[in-house]
Order: sequence, then structure tokens, then C-alpha cells
Amino acid sequence: MRTLCGTILAAAMTALSAQAKMEAAFGIGNSRHDGIIRSEGEGFAQASWIGVKGRFFHYNTRKEMRTAAVFAKDFTLEAKPEAAALKISVAGYWDIRVNGQEITEDILMPTPSNFDRRVYMKEYDIAPYLTAGVNRIEVTLGNSIYNCPTEGAWMQDTITWRDDPQLICEIVADGRIVAPSDATWRVHLDGPVRRNSIRCGDMYDARKEILSPDGWEDAVKKHGPGEIAGPCPDKSSFLDGIIGEYLQIV
Repeated sequence: MRTLCGTILAAAMTALSAQAKMEAAFGIGNSRHDGIIRSEGEGFAQASWIGVKGRFFHYNTRKEMRTAAVFAKDFTLEAKPEAAALKISVAGYWDIRVNGQEITEDILMPTPSNFDRRVYMKEYDIAPYLTAGVNRIEVTLGNSIYNCPTEGAWMQDTITWRDDPQLICEIVADGRIVAPSDATWRVHLDGPVRRNSIRCGDMYDARKEILSPDGWEDAVKKHGPGEIAGPCPDKSSFLDGIIGEYLQIV
């Protein structure tokens, strides 16, 4: 399995440095810079931000590194869709599987940002991975800089918008929305990614790969990024779309 952070820390630091330079040069409110385009009004029709019940950032636990949460949803399709897209945004990093298959070679996604001002999203073609009958989507969340437990010059361990990773997503199959993220999703807190950090890498334990239906609990709706700093903007204007490819293993 490709780990969430550990394989390409140098690439991550390069991406973070480039992002910081872009935002300093162009301003956080610019409509477009370096492959990122504003997509106002193209948010999510039915989905909500979701996360883990009882998990939140507190100063006294700022160095704590928790097991990466795995979110999942089963959904049924009457027939194999001709077209299907997954639209997703995460405060953190994502690792996405549909019916057990990785759907992209993208890594360290989405692009880090000032999470109290914008969050990036991406749309993936998942039609090849879907079948008639019961399907399953799983999303493992990594910390990214959204929940950075290590101290540094940027003081990301105490930044105002820091929180436990959370996600929002929905699938559109032949024009119909299915599996929007909400409180009906399930989450597993004892998966194989035992620790993950943008600076310290991952700890992966194959003995913890999820092979049993046991151990799942209900996800909960979250306010979304920026909850600690204050109320979020409307999510349709808060989200930005990523165009083109970003980082991949080659």
C-alpha cells in the first residue's frame, strides 16, 4: 500500500514551499494561480463535512499522533453506470479506494492551503470501478499540514485552524447523486496507518489491515475547516477546484 506521507517527504516540502510562495506573491484571495482555479458555486449538492466523534484539536494534545481514520460507505446501483464521478475535498490528505481499488496515482492531495479561507477539491472518473449491485467507497484521511503535530518555523502545530482531518464528498452516477458524505457513513479507528505526519512520515502495520466487519462506528457531521477560528463561509464559495495533475509516483 502507498503510505499517506512517508514516501516523499522531500516532494511534500517542495510543494508546501511553492504554495507558500504563491500565496505570498499572489494573495490568498486571487482567482487563479499555478494550476488552481476558483470554482464558486460548484460545491456539493447534498454532502456534509464529516469526521470522527470526539476527535478535535486541543493545545494539550498538540503533539499527539493518532491512527488514521478510515471512512466508508456502501451503496447500491441498479446497473453499472455509463458515467460516474467522485467529487471530494478533504481537510488533510486523502487515500481513496472504490471496491478495493485505488482510483488515482495522485499523492499528497489535496494541495495544502490556509484552511480557514479555502479548501481544494478534485473530481475523479470512477465509472470503471463501479458495478451493478453493492459498491463501496473507502477514504483514509492523513494529517497533512491541517493537523501537524511537530513544531517548526511556520508554527503549524498551534495554528488557529488546526483540527482532526475531515472530508466532504459525493458521487454522481448517470446524473444521480449517491453516497453523499453524511452521518450514515462509517469510520474505523484501528486501521493499518498507525501514525502519519508530513514531517515524520508514516507508521504502517499490515497486521491492522481491515479484514473484518467489526470495529466500525458512525461518522458524525462536522462544521468544516475553520471551525476553531470562527464560522466558515458558505461551502459553495469556500471550495476551490484543482485543475490538471499534481504529485504522482512515477
